[in-house]
Amino acid sequence: MNKNKKKTLLVILILIFFISIGFSYLSSNLKINGGTGISPMKWSVYFDNIVEDNDNTVAAIKPATIESSKTKISFDVNLEKPLDKYGFQFDIRNDGTIDAMIESIELYGFSVEQSKYIDYKVNYLNGDELKLYDLLKAGSSKKLHLSVLYKDSNSDLLSDFNNVTLTLNIVYVQADNRANDRG
Repeated sequence: MNKNKKKTLLVILILIFFISIGFSYLSSNLKINGGTGISPMKWSVYFDNIVEDNDNTVAAIKPATIESSKTKISFDVNLEKPLDKYGFQFDIRNDGTIDAMIESIELYGFSVEQSKYIDYKVNYLNGDELKLYDLLKAGSSKKLHLSVLYKDSNSDLLSDFNNVTLTLNIVYVQADNRANDRG
């Protein structure tokens, strides 16, 4: 054999040797310690614990109550004159395993005309206003406050403010990169 053929044969034998050792190493003993599992995901965001304010100037005809879906709060209130107000505190809870964020905040039930005279706010108890994309982490809760006020006005009083039925709906969705942690 010539010298080049001997070198090529030697390189091939060395490659076969290392490939055999590598194969036997990888296929000999594969041990997996511990276990794996996927924990179930759970969505559970809801309202809880309504407490009416002590300084309300009007009593609710139907006090704030959480609807059966636990995602809406409704109440009936009679705002007869400017500066009449009604408010309450409540909790928003995330008992699930998925972080949530606010997609929309709606208070509906009054007419377009009434909305000119009614002011409402949904805040955290520290006074910060609730905003879109606010984060509610899994396993946490936050205290919120809603107030409805008949604005001070020089115009004639509206007669159709009697027994206004209002519903608060704060829609939460799974948090994404738009979520902001505040409140």
